Amino acid sequence: MRSVSRLTLSLMLLLVVFSAIGIALLFASKSTAKAAQPGATTTTLVNWDTFGFNTHHSHFNPSETILNTSNVSQLMLDWTAATGNGIYSSPAVVNGVVYVGSQDGNLYAFGAHSGKMLWKTAALSGFNSSPAVSHGMVYFGDDNGVIYGLNAKNGTIVWTYDALNNIYSSPTVVNGIVYVGSADGNLYALNAQTGAKVWAAAISTNYQGVIGVPAVSNGLVYAGTYESKLYALNATTGATVWTATTGGWIWSSAAVVDGYVFVGSLDGKLYAFNAKTGKQIWATATQNEIFSSPAVAYGRVYVGSRDSNIYAFDEKTGKQQWVTPTGTTDFGVASSPAVANGILFIGSYDAKVYALNATTGAVLWTYTTGNQIYSSPAVANGILYIGSADSKLYAFHLPGTLS
Repeated sequence: MRSVSRLTLSLMLLLVVFSAIGIALLFASKSTAKAAQPGATTTTLVNWDTFGFNTHHSHFNPSETILNTSNVSQLMLDWTAATGNGIYSSPAVVNGVVYVGSQDGNLYAFGAHSGKMLWKTAALSGFNSSPAVSHGMVYFGDDNGVIYGLNAKNGTIVWTYDALNNIYSSPTVVNGIVYVGSADGNLYALNAQTGAKVWAAAISTNYQGVIGVPAVSNGLVYAGTYESKLYALNATTGATVWTATTGGWIWSSAAVVDGYVFVGSLDGKLYAFNAKTGKQIWATATQNEIFSSPAVAYGRVYVGSRDSNIYAFDEKTGKQQWVTPTGTTDFGVASSPAVANGILFIGSYDAKVYALNATTGAVLWTYTTGNQIYSSPAVANGILYIGSADSKLYAFHLPGTLS
């Protein structure tokens, strides 16, 4: 029987966006074309087509060349696009189109340079799930427990799959399989073209089930649960390869980089595990719960905390490299970082989007939106995209870089 019960702490439900909240298959190459940008050198056009930029969720775009630490302070608002309710979903940027979900129950497609709405498709309910884009399809789940596969060009629904309970997770697409968690406790693997179930692994008995976005790397799928366990499953069969335990519920989505699995926990700690064996390498504490999903770049692991700080830790040792406070004194930083060309971008409950020096943590630029930010940023081709609880999607660029 379908269950649509809510947490008594309603704010927590909105934070799936970070882990919230996720997106599609990173193809063998994200490069799609080459184009000259006015005021910048020739660059390779890149898609940010999945939550965390790639299927192992590094949240790091290594191809960005337009934005850098010297010019990011000049970022200006390019456009905003309005939806009918708050945006907790994180945007995907593919082939000149930005896809994002809204609590008004629609998945939107906007022109990446114009902000013009190209289409919108209604789900059965509002949702926080972040869209995943792969091979001409867009995937997401809603709070009514339905997983969708849409035509990316026009928003036509190609298939749906009813998981019978809330989808707070976001899809990750690899080798024609859509991986997504459900509040029914299952991690699902669905055929990307038809929506047919390939397998379902029952890894949680808690009423919130699997909230984080599955990370996929080297034939394994990684997902955390409300039983404070991190699972590594065989991507083909769903069989459990190993489990690891944290000191609190896992809402954060894992990042798998350099043989490590990094994940935050509601015990306030960031953990590093061996990606093959699940052996704990290190754990380091912040001052409050971690809803944010970690980013990994330049030998550092970056994450936000409910203590209102943004942290950088050494990838191998867990030693703190720097900490930067935000202006919020309430729910802190649930948004997940995006890293590109020496810059860390992140949103905060103080309604601001931040650009920090990824090496030092120095604040290089901020912009205040109309409400709290749970959405996680996407950075592609010199443009920063992020949603806000004020119901708007924002796009920022440098002066003179767009016609």
